Amino acid sequence: MKKLAILIIVILAATACSTSLSPEQQQAVEATVGAMTDADLAELDEAIEDAAPELSSALSQLEEQAGIEPVPQAQAAEAAPAASPAAAPSGERQPAAAVPPEQRPRIVYFFASVPSQSGIEAGIAFFLEYTTDNANRVEIFGNVMENPQEGNFPIYGDSPSNQWVLWAANDFAWVEQNLIVSHDSDAGTTLSNINVNTNTITLSLRDPQLQDGDVVNIDLNGVRVLDRYPTSGRHVSFPLTLQSRPNTLIITAQNQGVSGPMVAELSYSNVVGGSPVQMTSALGTGQTQSMTIYAP
Repeated sequence: MKKLAILIIVILAATACSTSLSPEQQQAVEATVGAMTDADLAELDEAIEDAAPELSSALSQLEEQAGIEPVPQAQAAEAAPAASPAAAPSGERQPAAAVPPEQRPRIVYFFASVPSQSGIEAGIAFFLEYTTDNANRVEIFGNVMENPQEGNFPIYGDSPSNQWVLWAANDFAWVEQNLIVSHDSDAGTTLSNINVNTNTITLSLRDPQLQDGDVVNIDLNGVRVLDRYPTSGRHVSFPLTLQSRPNTLIITAQNQGVSGPMVAELSYSNVVGGSPVQMTSALGTGQTQSMTIYAP
C-alpha cells in the first residue's frame, strides 16, 4: 500500500502550490480514499508527516479538503493484518525444541527391515524405513529422500556402518534420530500385568527391532484374536473386548523371522495401572509369553 500512499501524495503535491483542489480532483481523491482501509490511511498520514515541512503543511491542508481523517495509532494497529510466522532462512533452522510445537517436524518411525529375496540377490543388506510428520525435507547421512513423509533407503552389503542418522526438517526447525541396526536380541524385558478403566481397549503391535519377518499369534481368554500376523516396524492397532474379570493374553512366536529371535512391542490404551507400552522377551518359534489384563 505504500505505492498507493505515494500516488496520492503526488496528486496532492501537484496542486500544493494553490492548496486548492478542483471538483474533479477532489472527486478522484475521495474515490481513492474511500477504498482505503484504516491501516492504509494511517500509512498515508505517516508518509505526509515524513514529507518536507513546507510540503507537509500543504499536503495536510489538502488532506483535510479531501476528507481524509487521521487514524489513531491504536486503531491502525488493530486494522493492520497480523504477520504470519516467517520461515527461517535456509541454513538457519532451529532445533525442534526451540520452536512452538505446531512448527516442529517429528520422526514417527525410523527402523531397519530385511529385503526380499530379490533384494538380497541385488546386494541389499537392509532397508532404512522412515515415517515423518510436518517435514518437507528428509536426509539419511546426507542423502536427500524423494518423499519426505514416508519411504525407505537401501543399504548395500558393502556398507561399513550399522549406525545411521535420520534428519528431518521443515522451514522452521529440524530433528534427528540415531539408529543402530542389529539382529533381534533379548532386551531383558518381559510382559507384565495391567489394569484398564474400560472393557474395550486398543492394542497396537509392532516389531521394535529389525523387521525381519516375525509372525505372531495372539489369544485372549483362549480365543484367537490375531492369527499368523507378520509384524512391521510401524504400529498396527486393533480392538480387544475384555470381560469384567482377569483376562489372560498370550502371544506366540509363530515364526521368529530371518534372523531370530522374535521380539514384539505391545501398546495398550486406557491403562490406569501398570505399563501401557511393553516388550516381550526374545522368543523362539513356538514359544509363548502371557500377561493378565484387569478390566472393571
